[in-house]
Amino acid sequence: MLGRKDLTVIIRSSGERTVPVLRNLLGKQLAEEQLFEVNEVPNSRALKKAFKIASRQNRPWLLLIDGDILPFRQIIDRTLQIADGLDERVYCIQCNNVDKMMRLYRPSGIHMYRTALIDKALKLIPEENTMMRPESTTMGSMEEQGYPTLFAEEVLALHDFEQYYKDLYRKGYFCTHKFTDKIPYLKKIWGRLAEENNDYKVLLEGLKKGESYEGLVVSNVEQFNKMNIPRILSENGIAEKDKLNEDDIDFEWIEQIYQKFNIPREHYNAVISSKSDPEKITKPPLKRRFLQLKGKIGVMKLGPWIIGNFFEKFGTLLKSE
Repeated sequence: MLGRKDLTVIIRSSGERTVPVLRNLLGKQLAEEQLFEVNEVPNSRALKKAFKIASRQNRPWLLLIDGDILPFRQIIDRTLQIADGLDERVYCIQCNNVDKMMRLYRPSGIHMYRTALIDKALKLIPEENTMMRPESTTMGSMEEQGYPTLFAEEVLALHDFEQYYKDLYRKGYFCTHKFTDKIPYLKKIWGRLAEENNDYKVLLEGLKKGESYEGLVVSNVEQFNKMNIPRILSENGIAEKDKLNEDDIDFEWIEQIYQKFNIPREHYNAVISSKSDPEKITKPPLKRRFLQLKGKIGVMKLGPWIIGNFFEKFGTLLKSE
């Protein structure tokens, strides 16, 4: 049976406000030599470094957690319970979190990797600054080779709560390119919540700015350095948040937030609207859709994907006649 001794835990950080809290909460459950922090950018480089650390530590599983996560007290034991006895081909486990930005339960920022398969995955990590979502791309490549990712619906953390405004602005901007189909929903929910919460005001400003950019946005915080986000915040009358101390947030606070969380009416209305009238779904410009596809699957797979998609649609058309 797996125990805490069988786990290496790595925090992937790009200076998020909650990192000291996350490290403190995880440190309460693990030996010091089991807990690491990676501060590399872009995301693909951070993933490679985390994998190499886990390979050297040689414990059966790696729990890779993003710095914007606030974990439930059972996250360590529960992920180990899920992993225990799984088919040896399972490469990764993903669990849900309470996502403040999307106002939904969704998998993001928590990945449990089987260490024995990390060397295979290292060879499949995309080159830096070529992919919008290099970690997801690597999971897809591993699945193609017969090493799937398991999705467990259990909610084990909060995501994007108590973050710096500068990071929320960046996330709002990134959403325009990462979650194109959800833009109408996000505008509605953030617009309503912005009246009482500056987090959503900043997210909305970032989203609006992101809509005007037609280039490829990659998973690299340095791409946003030239924007001078502090100036943008100041122009909107918003002062940056103070730093968090490691003991400013505890498990009880996290659990209270979870208990109070509700999926908003805008989400259900968006679901009903899309099902009753699919034409109401706004498609992004063709250039942006092309760049999103390129960022998702890479240049090498782009041609085969386009050809395969064409024949798939052509075949569907023939069958319908």
